Amino acid sequence: MPSPSFLECPRPPGLIIGGTGSHAGKTALTLALLCALRRRGMVLAAAKVGPDYIDTAFHAAMTGQPVANLDTWMCREAAPLSRQQGSRLQGLGLRRVFQRMQDHGRRVKADLLVVEGAMGLFDGGHDGAGSTAQLSAQFGLPVLLTLNASGMGQSAAAVAEGFLRYCPSWTTRSWQFLGMGCTHVGSDQHARILRQALTPVAKN
Repeated sequence: MPSPSFLECPRPPGLIIGGTGSHAGKTALTLALLCALRRRGMVLAAAKVGPDYIDTAFHAAMTGQPVANLDTWMCREAAPLSRQQGSRLQGLGLRRVFQRMQDHGRRVKADLLVVEGAMGLFDGGHDGAGSTAQLSAQFGLPVLLTLNASGMGQSAAAVAEGFLRYCPSWTTRSWQFLGMGCTHVGSDQHARILRQALTPVAKN
């Protein structure tokens, strides 16, 4: 596991956009946020969790900057032969990802780093390897959660509550959630139902 001095190195402020699952609308939310912030005059750096080259092309077009891929699973030195060795190799991978983040932010000279996650927030390999949640926990990136509200009303609150409270067995760290964006909202009435259901969750 990376040392405290490694984790405390200066880096551009940032956030990570996670989702309740694949096709939650993370890319749409990421691009909307990048567009809104750039219109406000901010210089942005963007990155994508995992080896995805389609979304990064969208990010680059929106920010006018090169975009980094951050993958804590593929950056391991080699396939782990044991649980103990796997932790050591994962740590080396995290150092490489962090260095990539540092280099990327320094090259772009960004005001903010916006990272788009992959799959669902907690989805990844053994001990969370490669997951959006792992990257968030290791580097202190607060989460903006994307919830696919298609076919949901009050149940959206239960899904949101579960994501806010869930802590997987592979970590003792908690996540800072900046907020949540609902996607696949079918109508104004649907939006009102979701807002009413989610208001108590937002207050907790």
